[in-house]
Amino acid sequence: VEEVQEDGYLVSATYTSVLYDASNPMGTVYYDSEEDDGEDLDPAAAAFAAIKGLSYKFKVNKQGELMEVMGAGEMMGKMMERYEEGGIPVTDEVKGMLEKQYGDDGLKNNMSPNYLVFPGKRIKPGDSWTKTTSVNNNFAMNMAHTYTYKGVENGIATVEKKTVITPGEGEAMKMQGMEITYEVKGAEDGPMKIDVNTGLVIESAQLQKLGGDMGLTMPNATEPMQIPMTITSNIKSTTNMNK
Repeated sequence: VEEVQEDGYLVSATYTSVLYDASNPMGTVYYDSEEDDGEDLDPAAAAFAAIKGLSYKFKVNKQGELMEVMGAGEMMGKMMERYEEGGIPVTDEVKGMLEKQYGDDGLKNNMSPNYLVFPGKRIKPGDSWTKTTSVNNNFAMNMAHTYTYKGVENGIATVEKKTVITPGEGEAMKMQGMEITYEVKGAEDGPMKIDVNTGLVIESAQLQKLGGDMGLTMPNATEPMQIPMTITSNIKSTTNMNK
């Protein structure tokens, strides 16, 4: 946390490590920044390697809602540089794909489900409340969250989050003449730790499991090719107050 403001908090986020593991009919790409020096990588993995150590900022209000993300442009620029170095043309379609995922608005859209919005009433251990969000980046998803308050110890409250994910409505991505669509569903679960004095989520560990199909329509084809896919993500974050 860089600054305590009248209506909330200004927070700086830094990517300290990156893990990229993708498999499809054309092969497998794996990169772990803890094990690899980031050189001689597949262009897709190289783009993610470029963001290690980079930062952006965001604002959270005192109700726990993510309000704004700022400064993601440097991160997008580094990713595009690595694409070009790997021989992938950075077309308008590629820029649009990256903007949806890693631009200021794209990051806000992706991050919002991981921020707890408080119920607005007094609660006791065992009480639950719900929230719904929609993510419309390259994967369009509807997310129904249920939060259950577990209790507080040493000024830290624990809330368990369980999320049901269903397909959302999104536009097809267009790349090199192809149209790509995704339809996924699944679940996301895990604990969140909240500082009761500030209301900030200081620790979150969410396990997300998705399954579904990628639809790939080639130029001049009338029907998309359906490619089954599964995605498992461990989403971990910590927040510290700068002294």
